[in-house]
Amino acid sequence: MKVKSLFCALLLVVVSVLLFGCGPMSDGEKKTDRPDNTDVETEPETGNSQSDGFALVRNGVAVRIVHPLGGDGTERILAEKIAGYIGSMTGVTPEVSDDYLKNGASYNKKTVEILIGNTGYSESETAYKELAYGASAIRFVGNKLVFVGIDVDDLVLKFVSACKKTMDAGKNIVLPSDFRLEIAAPEALRAIPAVEVGTGEYPSVLYSGDNCYQLKFSNPVTEEDYTNYLGKLEQAGYTRYTENTLGKNRFATYTNDSVAVSIALTARSRMTVLAEPLANTDLTMLKPENNNYDKANASQETLFTMLGLLENQTTRDKAADDTGYLDDETVNGMSFIVRLSDGSFLINDGGHSSEWNADRLYAVLRQQAPNPDNIVIAAWIVTHAHGDHVGILTSFGKKYGESVTVERLIYNFPDEELTKSADCGDSKAEAITSIKAYFKGVPVTKAHAGQCFYIRNAKITILNTLELMQAVTNIYTMSSTVWYYNDCSLNYILEVEEKKILLLGDAGVTACQVLRTLYEGSGVLECDIVQAAHHGVNGG
Repeated sequence: MKVKSLFCALLLVVVSVLLFGCGPMSDGEKKTDRPDNTDVETEPETGNSQSDGFALVRNGVAVRIVHPLGGDGTERILAEKIAGYIGSMTGVTPEVSDDYLKNGASYNKKTVEILIGNTGYSESETAYKELAYGASAIRFVGNKLVFVGIDVDDLVLKFVSACKKTMDAGKNIVLPSDFRLEIAAPEALRAIPAVEVGTGEYPSVLYSGDNCYQLKFSNPVTEEDYTNYLGKLEQAGYTRYTENTLGKNRFATYTNDSVAVSIALTARSRMTVLAEPLANTDLTMLKPENNNYDKANASQETLFTMLGLLENQTTRDKAADDTGYLDDETVNGMSFIVRLSDGSFLINDGGHSSEWNADRLYAVLRQQAPNPDNIVIAAWIVTHAHGDHVGILTSFGKKYGESVTVERLIYNFPDEELTKSADCGDSKAEAITSIKAYFKGVPVTKAHAGQCFYIRNAKITILNTLELMQAVTNIYTMSSTVWYYNDCSLNYILEVEEKKILLLGDAGVTACQVLRTLYEGSGVLECDIVQAAHHGVNGG
């Protein structure tokens, strides 16, 4: 019994030392396998939620700002910008770090933090799932202030203004728990049903220009996902306008009274959805039954003409041939003219903006038209907005716009934000200005991959646009910006009189690789004539 009592006494002493002798463990002494950039729970005054709101800066201590690891650094740049704003207001600059967590590690949900973009934290996922496509918001989810959406930059200044209003004399910033800033989604995106795929992925939203928005999925989707979404569109009141299969790639266009939706499922199991106002894009010629013309009297021989070009007016006197055909003084640029069976024309690009080029184009049209006083351009297709392709719209439109009838324009010019890293200059803006000035009222189609246009005795099949490239390659999707503008070129097949011509514009190596990836071996690319991409220089 004495031995047992002594053992119990010793055990009591050891337990007492363990419980009380060492004192409380400080945060610095806690043992954890989480990485250095993962917060431990802090005391309330350093930024946790309080009954009076959420403290972003309190007693000289700022919360941390977290951005996703990887990508093109856009979120990191935004995080640093916000940190700079807070630092300039309070004298305390928040720490900026990425969301990396080691295997098995977790982050502290109780700590107030600012999350930028789609981080690996569940609060970011929640914010995105509750966000309408194309909307942007700054809001609290749990203890995290989450910045989500495609136009967050537009909300940052409003956020800074709100911080200034709530900052007290001690330069503490405490935001109310119901704090929220939001930019509503564009009407076209609000009008479409949510896309549900087996992976559960929330799509990225890209602005494609001309009020057209793209939903892009980075992970593979299935045929079932694609088919299910077509069904959801029909349940939401949309009607199938066209559907097309090119090789192993499926394409469909659905419309309601106000919105057009273009859906693609590629041979690489990547899906993209485009939504745009129906009033912004003319879909008429996508249906063969709308291709109405006098077939009985369409007896003109179909001609394909490549127009010789000069870059500027100063070289005009050197040209030996004023009829519009190639000579030794012509330079790069692109201008193809197709006379159709009824005597109307298709024009591909056109060349530089010079009066001489406009004169040459008009001369060929007059020469080949059955009635030179009634020149009809059934469709003018512009592959991309470089000046040696699109510039002619200005010079020709100004001088001859009222002398010809243009029935439609077909192009797809990406938004400037997508092409800010590329060399486009002012040619796109000049082209749009000229279209509004000289081709006012002419229907415009923003072309998308998979669309087929039926125009007189010609069929035009769009094979590739920048939007499709973004769906199938990581070259541009990592940053959502284009560094080589030529890859914005429309690539299409022209079928006329049982001949097939592959027109590539200035497609670069990447664009041509995408064409091969999607269509090679399917027969889609088999043709009689291939236009050398990018004038045969640095092309595919």
